Amino acid sequence: MQVETCRSFGEKSRVPAISCRWIFPKPADSKAVGELRLATGCARFAAELLVARGFGAPPSAESYLQPRLKSLSDPSLLPAMPAAVDRLLAAIDRKERIALYGDYDVDGVTSLALLSRILRAYGAEPACFLPSRVDEGYGMSPDGVARCVSEHAPQLVVAVDCGTSSVAEIARLAAEGIDVVVLDHHECKTALPVCTALVNPKLGDDFHYLCSVGIVFKLVHALLKRRPIEGVDLRHYLDLVALGTVADLVPLREENRVLVKRGLAQLEQTRWVGLQELIDVSGLRTPLSPANIGFGLGPRLNAAGRLGTAQDALELLLTEDRGRARMLAANLDVEITLGEIDYELLDQHEALQPFGMANPQPLFCARGVTLVAEPRVMKEKHLSLLLRQGGDEYRAVWFGAASQTLPRLPWDIAFHIERNEWQGSVSPQIQIRAVRKAE
Repeated sequence: MQVETCRSFGEKSRVPAISCRWIFPKPADSKAVGELRLATGCARFAAELLVARGFGAPPSAESYLQPRLKSLSDPSLLPAMPAAVDRLLAAIDRKERIALYGDYDVDGVTSLALLSRILRAYGAEPACFLPSRVDEGYGMSPDGVARCVSEHAPQLVVAVDCGTSSVAEIARLAAEGIDVVVLDHHECKTALPVCTALVNPKLGDDFHYLCSVGIVFKLVHALLKRRPIEGVDLRHYLDLVALGTVADLVPLREENRVLVKRGLAQLEQTRWVGLQELIDVSGLRTPLSPANIGFGLGPRLNAAGRLGTAQDALELLLTEDRGRARMLAANLDVEITLGEIDYELLDQHEALQPFGMANPQPLFCARGVTLVAEPRVMKEKHLSLLLRQGGDEYRAVWFGAASQTLPRLPWDIAFHIERNEWQGSVSPQIQIRAVRKAE
């Protein structure tokens, strides 16, 4: 059923009256519904829904209602998967320098965390590289690739959640003698990179619904089938898969449904201290649902990457130090409104002092911010700005930004809160660290 909302104005009121047009689906085939109820014992509404969604056959209905890991298909069915497994095992055996080149959203960060943990279980020591959103942009940009090579001197680069369209960048890596394996789910363009293996479901006939962490799961499944590791149970990693899959908004059907269903159960008993602390600071309680990821855990992990680098989010998923995990979980960018910045918030912020190594100052985010007036230049270097968000206005400073080209309004802003003392009065002050066009 769908509900379409319409607005109309009454003759004596300027308040819009809301009316809805109800759209009902065509009735499901009654014979198919009856047969499905008889075979499965499900309720009438469930049988009607299953038939309408194409799961009228009892075996497919059972798979839908009871997603099981044993129903997952052979990971080698993905394009170029055997070649990717061969190259990674060779790199492990030869103790080559491996760099995992990721993306800064939740799908990218969970992908790197999953692959890094499994490769370390094999005895490898992969470097994890995340580009800077502000300085290097999305994917395998020329600047990002150059920094990755400069910092890690890899012999093998595994591009995760990117790389399908990076023809020139991968060619440059090949010219330097660096092999590349791509694990990506983005659409394929006419020209594809020449690399050791391009594992992208869009090049085949199935698995188009997988995001990158799902592809990484398939890769590590294939690795473990080829070369098992004593004591490593892939089920313990399904929480990372569920987290990235739900946050990336891919369809929760077929194998994604299995991965998320079982991953949510694993998330409730996660082994990773970073996720334990993130769940705690998010105030979530079991049972966990996709909404808890979409509106709780996901935005916290996404915030770091959207405003600069996702390194803190990745470290949170990899650390084994509970104290470090607690600090990282508490200090992932917090989204607030300008109206929430008051003396009480300043006092609570001050209580977190002193800031420094292992206790960084919280970085806040406010979205959809506009300007009341043109920024004022101070001492030829800095900007003084009067911000507006909704009905709230707040003055801010941005040091060293006088020469910057500002994006179009409205903005999302990343900022610190400082204590401002002037002529005997104390007030909170916004100190901007970065701005971007609002998303």
